[in-house]
Amino acid sequence: MHVAPGWIDSTFEYLKRKSPKWSEMEKLASICCDELYIDGNTDIDLILDMALNPQHSKNAHIFMVRSLCGSWKFPFFCDVDKTFSKEDIFKAIRKFDDAGINVVSLTADQGMCTVDNLKKNVIQGFPG
Repeated sequence: MHVAPGWIDSTFEYLKRKSPKWSEMEKLASICCDELYIDGNTDIDLILDMALNPQHSKNAHIFMVRSLCGSWKFPFFCDVDKTFSKEDIFKAIRKFDDAGINVVSLTADQGMCTVDNLKKNVIQGFPG
């Protein structure tokens, strides 16, 4: 799968097609956030014939959705030096809901950009 920065629409399309065949338990999911340090140097991808990291970014942000009771997991967003906002989280939850997936939790590793952003922007504004 080729992944360009931003939303990975093929994940939502796949889940929309597959989820009607799953039990309600298999549709329970968690959003997982991870931040990875990347080399700030630019390199060339010889297969795609394009520059990698021309902005000299320091962090890659990967967001995945994982089934809590099933065996599936998929990336749904990736970008470099992106601050994921409260609106982005709510948009992801709505997109999963439209695909028949029930997101019930949000987890993150200890990456400071991710944790600080979630505390400041998401947890305080989470409905309920």
